[in-house]
Amino acid sequence: MLIAQYRQAGALFADEKQQPLRLIGALKEAVADLPGHPPGEPIADYNRYMSAATAAGFDYLLVCNIQLLTQPYPGNLAMIAQTRHFALLRAAR
Repeated sequence: MLIAQYRQAGALFADEKQQPLRLIGALKEAVADLPGHPPGEPIADYNRYMSAATAAGFDYLLVCNIQLLTQPYPGNLAMIAQTRHFALLRAAR
């Protein structure tokens, strides 16, 4: 979630160890289907993890530190909002 007035990320994480959301319904199912955390990939290339997240059922992804990415986003993701360090992406379904 981007907060346009302050160009910050909202404190919303689907990880019970980091400012947790209550995991129920579709979000709970998508988190359960996601294979762990980013699999040791350098921050410059999160494409495998972004693809896995959309395959698990996530419709939106908030990508942090986009200024460090060296690859374009996977083709099934469209950017719908961006700040200098964050991008909000929507999966094409």
